[in-house]
Amino acid sequence: MSTITARGLYRKLYRELARQHLTAAEAQTAQDAKKKEALLQYRKLQGLDSGDGAKSSVAPENRIYKADTLRNVFNSSDPTEANLLFGYEIGEYLKSQRAYKSLLERYNPGANMEDEERIRLSARRVGLNLPEESS
Repeated sequence: MSTITARGLYRKLYRELARQHLTAAEAQTAQDAKKKEALLQYRKLQGLDSGDGAKSSVAPENRIYKADTLRNVFNSSDPTEANLLFGYEIGEYLKSQRAYKSLLERYNPGANMEDEERIRLSARRVGLNLPEESS
């Protein structure tokens, strides 16, 4: 490990946090879309459809990582070597977690699949096809 500078550490942490924030925001947007679709189906079945359309629950500004807190930590005081080392370890941990998640998705693709999709693929694996659902 080379000498750690506060500026380099700040940049490293900012990059890792921004990547993870973007991934989390995309997952949250997808989850919100599923919830909204289920709510619209429920309202349609109940006869409560107001016709107001689906509005995005995740504002575009929430998709951008705000580094104010991180910047305040680095501006608050002159960082000691122990604090810089701790920050470096946090950066390495975040980087490792990102790599772990990508490997988990690559080698265990069924981990984040919906139950219906998992059942359909399991049936296809043994030579069966599930019947079509009527809507």
